[in-house]
Amino acid sequence: MVPLLVAHRGYAAKYPENTLQAVQAAVDAGACLVEFDIQFSKDIEPVLLHDASLQRTCGVDASVFEKTCEELQAIVANEPQRFPGKFQQAFIPSLRQAVQLMQDNPQTKFLIEVKTESIDRFGEHNINARLATLLKDVCSQVVVISYDEDLLGYLKHQSRCEVGYIMPRWNNEALARAGHLNPEYLVCNKDKIPDDYTAYGEHAWKWVVYEVTDPEEALALGSKGVHCVETMDIGTMLQDTRLGTRACTGEDH
Repeated sequence: MVPLLVAHRGYAAKYPENTLQAVQAAVDAGACLVEFDIQFSKDIEPVLLHDASLQRTCGVDASVFEKTCEELQAIVANEPQRFPGKFQQAFIPSLRQAVQLMQDNPQTKFLIEVKTESIDRFGEHNINARLATLLKDVCSQVVVISYDEDLLGYLKHQSRCEVGYIMPRWNNEALARAGHLNPEYLVCNKDKIPDDYTAYGEHAWKWVVYEVTDPEEALALGSKGVHCVETMDIGTMLQDTRLGTRACTGEDH
């Protein structure tokens, strides 16, 4: 099987991660699936951000929890250490803005990771309430992914969105917990999976494995039964004709 490629944090190899520029660039490059992360602001609004701290991506010594959504949207998120002096118009996007981008690109599916720090800070009820409101019109395009089983269990039974469970570790207990949750997708760091594991096809979910930037490694994972491979270098990976010719289909979505 040739795996589908997932743009990890958008086209993060060439653009600041989790920005609208990175997400749109991934879509433009031909990604069938695009992943991005969300944290929640002081006023419990979701924004596209991986870390709870603003230091790495924005060069600001503050927490996302200290700023309102409006304040966060005025902060440049250009990853100053990686892109010094560039992308000065790359601001922290709100999920509401990302939803508009999603509606403009109905052929693309989006994996939205809800970060654990925000769940711990604001609680599953508040997180679920905001997600239910903001994602109701795009649920057919969305897979909500998280380490938090309770949040995913609620969404799986109370919304039309698919869910993906992120494996916190690799052991029989974690696989059993995934089986109980019965997600549509199972997400795992490739470094956690034993090299000799081949039982991918024994489960009902689709496997999403990250982080991969080598086409040969992606194809090897596909040959074992991995459905999707996350990569920050989506454009380069899609240039490999063995991977780039895989069409986005309803079945894969």
